[in-house]
Amino acid sequence: MNSFKTPEILKTNVEVEMILPNGVSERGQGGGVFRDCLTAWWGEFYGQCTLGSETKVPFIRHDYQMEEWTAVARIIKKGFTEFEYLPVQLSVVILESAIFPSNLSSDDRNIMHYLRQYIKESDKEKLKLFLRFCTGADLLLPSINVISIEFNNTEGLARTPFASTCSCILKLSNTYENFPTFRAEFNSILSSDIWVAVINEYQYDFSQFIMACPML
Repeated sequence: MNSFKTPEILKTNVEVEMILPNGVSERGQGGGVFRDCLTAWWGEFYGQCTLGSETKVPFIRHDYQMEEWTAVARIIKKGFTEFEYLPVQLSVVILESAIFPSNLSSDDRNIMHYLRQYIKESDKEKLKLFLRFCTGADLLLPSINVISIEFNNTEGLARTPFASTCSCILKLSNTYENFPTFRAEFNSILSSDIWVAVINEYQYDFSQFIMACPML
């Protein structure tokens, strides 16, 4: 991992030599060897640095500071961008933040993950309600392929989704503790008759969600 503690590694051609238990170098070269190395490394990382059975979430370790976690992010990005390798057991939020860094906070990224999950598990009627809530139309028009999102830290009774159909803007609180709570509050607002407008801060391409739902 030490080799990934400098940003230059992302622009460097990496060659890997795998040493077998008998001390002999493994035959082979290229992407296949690098993927083998990544598979072995992530297997150790899961066991030593993560919690969870199916979805692996890193936990705080005294010997892992900013430098070490940044190196882990570079390993994720290097493996994906050059060898199409993803440690799929890692939390989606972790993978997204490593491969597609943005100015969003960790709380904002959690809510984006909840929103994606909510849309993916919604049936046809709920997707229509969601589109109508955000755009004023219950189908995806050619002129609408982006729904803008603003995050805030409201809590309590003030924590509820808002939308502006004129600008296709959705405002979400980033204080949801988990996905079931997010889902319950979003279901509640979609089933009500009170929909409120807000302003824009962050944009996300919504068309990919609809394309992933052949029901529409």
